[in-house]
Amino acid sequence: MKRLFTLLLACLLLGALSAPALADVAYMPRDNFYEKHYKECSYLSRWYWTNGPEGYVLAHKTPDSAEATPLPNGGLYYVSYLYNDRWGVVEYDKDTLEHSSRSGNASGWVDMSEMVADYDNDAFEADHRAELNSGAQAELKLEFDDVAYGYKYPGSGIVTKEFSGETYWRDPFLLSPLFTDPAGRTWGYVGYYYGKHNCWICIDDPFNDALAPDENRVEIVIRGAAAAETETPAETETPTQTEAPAPAGKTVELTPPADDATLKQAAKDNRGGKPWLVAGGAGVVVIAAAVLTKALRKNKED
Repeated sequence: MKRLFTLLLACLLLGALSAPALADVAYMPRDNFYEKHYKECSYLSRWYWTNGPEGYVLAHKTPDSAEATPLPNGGLYYVSYLYNDRWGVVEYDKDTLEHSSRSGNASGWVDMSEMVADYDNDAFEADHRAELNSGAQAELKLEFDDVAYGYKYPGSGIVTKEFSGETYWRDPFLLSPLFTDPAGRTWGYVGYYYGKHNCWICIDDPFNDALAPDENRVEIVIRGAAAAETETPAETETPTQTEAPAPAGKTVELTPPADDATLKQAAKDNRGGKPWLVAGGAGVVVIAAAVLTKALRKNKED
């Protein structure tokens, strides 16, 4: 009996140790090609905008398939994996063609040369590497009634995470690296904290969900269209959209999307060869059957 109890206790301990690891498992797209070639794919996990020269980007059924769905320019898609450092897998709603990772929706592979990376924390850190204080860290402790807000990056004006004191009051945040914005406020990066990650908290004003964008903000806009506020949704959450004053910072322009007629023609042109092969095969069978029937009738008459 003692031996059985020891074995059960060991199993429980192993299960407890493995639980955090399960929470960190990388996202797996629902795509047949990926499932067969996952060892040849590299993890990317970034958001990208469609920006093809013809006004759309083709989402191929597989990287080497002629069958593809045109996704209009200006769409924001999560690219989880790369194949051969060129093709990215996206998931989208069959009806709206917008990003969606729900079960039963469509997936496809896009040429990454026709995609523009969203301005996210990776892009912000690349642009401001010299200004980041990587050797420093700060601590932020929440009281039970507090709510701290995580921004997409300092100066973005876009809230992507909320940290409620009801959930996170026990353990303080350790924020690093630190960044000082043009107004002199200090920001700290949340790399990972109980599933909430990849955001920045303004240490000097952590409970403010309406911090205005500043000169560090980068907007993605359609060429010729009025600048509009954009945001990147998290994989499992809907970000809080904040009101902002006149646009600050700089913009990145996308090629305008194709019109409906062009998109319909592109969809028709890229249906692939399989449906036509099936139709052709059926025609051959019908013709062969007719020839055989005629021959049998002639033999019977003779």
